[in-house]
Amino acid sequence: MEPLGLEEEDLREERAIRWRKRYRLLAFFLLLLAVLSLWGNRSLVHLYQLNKTKAELQAEIHRLQEAVEALNEEARAFKTQPGRLEEIAREDLGLVKPGEVVYQVSPAWEGQDTRR
Repeated sequence: MEPLGLEEEDLREERAIRWRKRYRLLAFFLLLLAVLSLWGNRSLVHLYQLNKTKAELQAEIHRLQEAVEALNEEARAFKTQPGRLEEIAREDLGLVKPGEVVYQVSPAWEGQDTRR
């Protein structure tokens, strides 16, 4: 095996320098990609937060849709059951028909003498 000439050594050194520059450039772009994927408007962290918010909003929408359905059912009950409105007026609002007498019975207080 013959020793390498000066020209061949220089050529190998230039190639090695070029490859080192390419690796450094590649490492820089990979680092830049990692930084941009973790911070910023389109980052992974931001996307995770958006997905979490989306799931919460979808759960809220589902809950509100169920509430709307319950209210629609109650409205249908008012249309089909005329006594339902009167029942609610009597129970929730304490209303009475003209001429009716309302008797309210309240429980005795504990420890109060009820013999008076």
